[in-house]
Amino acid sequence: MEFEVWFAVDHRTSECGFVAASSLLSHRPRGSRTILRVAYVFGEPAPATWWPILLKKAAPEREIDFSQVPIDVGAFSNCKALFDSRAAFLRLLIPLHAQKNRVVYSDADVVFQENIENLVFETNAGVNGLALIKAGKCANQPQREQALMREHGKTPDDDYFFSGLAVLDLQKYTEHRLVQKSEQIARNSSSKLDFHDQTIWNCVAKEIESIDGRWCHLAYPGLLSEYPPKSFIRGLIHFVGSPKPWDLLGEIYHPYSQIWVDAAKKAGLLFPRIRKYFQLYSWQRAWRIRKQYSVWKSQQNKK
Repeated sequence: MEFEVWFAVDHRTSECGFVAASSLLSHRPRGSRTILRVAYVFGEPAPATWWPILLKKAAPEREIDFSQVPIDVGAFSNCKALFDSRAAFLRLLIPLHAQKNRVVYSDADVVFQENIENLVFETNAGVNGLALIKAGKCANQPQREQALMREHGKTPDDDYFFSGLAVLDLQKYTEHRLVQKSEQIARNSSSKLDFHDQTIWNCVAKEIESIDGRWCHLAYPGLLSEYPPKSFIRGLIHFVGSPKPWDLLGEIYHPYSQIWVDAAKKAGLLFPRIRKYFQLYSWQRAWRIRKQYSVWKSQQNKK
């Protein structure tokens, strides 16, 4: 079965997305073919033009079918953007641009630890053509999002799903008109959305299939009982919260920064610990997330 793997990035997440893609390819069998797509917001510069050469160096014995796909997210213009970027909504529109029936979408802030083919073959995309990772209950979401989900048939006791990793069956996804339903929510209920694309997916799919939890190991301070946790050897590692390992002082504040640094070096990035200190965006982002540094510091002090 052929499948496509999609990332959605902008110029600010292109570097961590490249590390994610490289780690994915490093776990593919030699001689394998991987269809790799990068979605980006239409009208913005293509963010991953530099990826193919370095990916080929990092995974020289794998065949890579690579392309970047501009996607118009105008239907989501009324929705709250994340750090002035609407890249989070790109994943909702991937089914309009994918060519293979089976599609995997992954956030960029991950490191793969296992062959992605295992995820594709072991996951049934369900009746709606959408499989996601469970992330608690609908009752745990903000009140206005709970109200929105109730409008779409969800109860507080229903499972709530995380949008950072998805397996899609395009035929079923299209039959249930999930793209059109997503755009309708964005037009009519944008003021009720706190978690961007994530709650939209929870609204439009009445039944969402569950992906095995090993495909989303959350890397955050609370896991420091062992380093690295034994569970990290499978699936993928998702660097949640801020600061990230690639943020300023990430090597100090993020307890799992070395995992990402090692993956970045393996991918061919030079000086991944220090290069961020010479990037203007890194300083701008540090100012925006400055409160998170104190939160992480207090968590570490409790250890």
